[in-house]
Amino acid sequence: MFRLSTVLFAFALLGVACVPPSSREESIVDTDIMQPEIRRVIDLRNAEEIDSLIADFNSTLTSVRYRAAESFTSLRTAKCIDPLIQLLSDPSNDVRVMAAYALGQQGDPAAVEPLVKAFKPRDTISIDNRFNGTILESIGKCDDGVRYLKFLANQNTYRNTDTILLTSQARSIYQYGLRGKILQEGTDKMIDFVLNEDIPNQARLYAAHYLARAKQLDIKQYQFRIANQFVKEDDVDIKMALALALKHADPVPDIQQLLYDGLQLQNDDRVKINILRTLSRFTLNDTIISSLELTASPLVKEAIADFYGSYHDESIAPLIRQKAKATQDTLYKAKLYKAYFKIIPHYFGKSRNAARYEITKCLDSDLSTHEYTRFVDALGYDMLSYDMLDEIYDTISVEPIKTAIARSLTRILTSEDFEYVFSSSPRYARLKILGIIEKIVEDGDVGALYEIAPALADPKLSRLIDSTTFIQNAMDRLILPRDLETYEILHPIIDQLNDTTTVSRYTPSHLPVRWDILESLNQSTEFVVKTTQGLFSMSLMPALAPESVANFTRLVVEDFYDGKLFHRVVPNFVVQTGCTRGDGYGSINSTIHSELGPMNYDSEGYVGMASAGPHTESAQWFVTHSPTPHLDGRYTIFGRVIKGMDTVHKLQEGDTIIDIIKVD
Repeated sequence: MFRLSTVLFAFALLGVACVPPSSREESIVDTDIMQPEIRRVIDLRNAEEIDSLIADFNSTLTSVRYRAAESFTSLRTAKCIDPLIQLLSDPSNDVRVMAAYALGQQGDPAAVEPLVKAFKPRDTISIDNRFNGTILESIGKCDDGVRYLKFLANQNTYRNTDTILLTSQARSIYQYGLRGKILQEGTDKMIDFVLNEDIPNQARLYAAHYLARAKQLDIKQYQFRIANQFVKEDDVDIKMALALALKHADPVPDIQQLLYDGLQLQNDDRVKINILRTLSRFTLNDTIISSLELTASPLVKEAIADFYGSYHDESIAPLIRQKAKATQDTLYKAKLYKAYFKIIPHYFGKSRNAARYEITKCLDSDLSTHEYTRFVDALGYDMLSYDMLDEIYDTISVEPIKTAIARSLTRILTSEDFEYVFSSSPRYARLKILGIIEKIVEDGDVGALYEIAPALADPKLSRLIDSTTFIQNAMDRLILPRDLETYEILHPIIDQLNDTTTVSRYTPSHLPVRWDILESLNQSTEFVVKTTQGLFSMSLMPALAPESVANFTRLVVEDFYDGKLFHRVVPNFVVQTGCTRGDGYGSINSTIHSELGPMNYDSEGYVGMASAGPHTESAQWFVTHSPTPHLDGRYTIFGRVIKGMDTVHKLQEGDTIIDIIKVD
């Protein structure tokens, strides 16, 4: 039996779009964070003064209540649930919106019923539907069942001009989908959104990403409608998501043909990359792939290599190796060898030996660190390469290469094929690899330690570890918070090995907000990033993420980013930089808070803070290639590229920041 609130919510959904908004309320939020009272609230958030922040919910100042509620978009605590629920009745629509968003960020099912009750069937107070829209999205984040998903999916009264409500409806169903909560009605609604070009593209974008990313989704009954929309879709952001959605389709000839046609007809590399990610389930047309290789950008080539490595038919392995031997592009060669080892069966021993020898010859040539690392990564898919990796480790001092060796050894040890490949004596093979692992751990390289951690946790290896002293010694040498990511992965492993429960020696401590730096910024301030591929410019968002903006600006002024590599480039996802080592494990010895206010990764060019978990942000940051809504509410947005996205799209792993210039 449905609860009364469930029934009322259904009626509320039906009525909300039919009543015109009333006049604007008088209490408006002041967006100037330099106001003394606002600075005080932000400082309280920085100090995690939970009780004081909640006390500010009773302030007579609208901006103070708003900023206090905003603090709990990032700070997670059960103590804030009931006070935030009370703010759902605040006189200010802005405060109500922020309270609803903060409740969604808590992800607590206890917030669902109060959110439902707060949904307004008549727009008698607010000037717009932001409050109702935020409630819809937050329900999608908090509901531990699907009882409200059905009502959301069956809501059909919103007009095509109701941008906020339609987008929020799509975001809510998308949030359900990301958590594996699927109903047929929800999928039907998202299909309707995608196919209806009269509704706002913001809603259609989230619907398309639902079809691409929702867990356990079966689209086969819709696949031809999705395929047809992919062909005719004019919005490239939606088109990219629809290309990924087709990876769930049956590999039928008609869909296969339109995907290969897309590779030839599309001008946007991002669409080509997503098509390649989908094509691995279909029959290979290497004439088209080979033609694409001739003019492909480096990121498209990487996607081609990934396509080969994830292909469903091992018979193409000789073709991959032939391409690897023939290409003069060293990075592409390494990635093709990786694809070859991924796809060729382990019982093809002679072919694997030959490919391993070919990689050895490549490693003897003049390679950049990035190129060398990619060949080492390839060896991680060849089980018999562990001795070779051991020899390399003994002769190398370059940190990113050490990290890659550890990653490859872990991949070998934890492979589901380990017992098969070493069937004559798997215990002997594990003991030999354990000897290499002990050496890596004792060496204490922070990146290698992180990558070797899953091997240490493997039950079949852990039984062979007589003493954990060598792991504890390595942990004790880690510097916190600089090496927090590695410490946090090793700490539970050593507890597991010792059958103990110990307290982490890390005590969270974050930099205070640098108000002096924020005072140096104005609305026209830009940051021009000069790279080896050209220039791009960013504007920052201090009102949304003051800690992140101040921290980034400080590091720019100190020339910290000069010479830093773009150490991570994922085609059609992100470019990332700011690592002090060049492998993603280098940081500075200070952290700032996550700042997860109401912004969405719904377009290209957002600048976000890299993170190893809540409130671990430090120096690394990234720029998105395209919409990435699965990052919404999880990674700080603190800026956006305003010029030079063509440069961002050209960046490759190993490219460098030459300088970042602050321009007022």
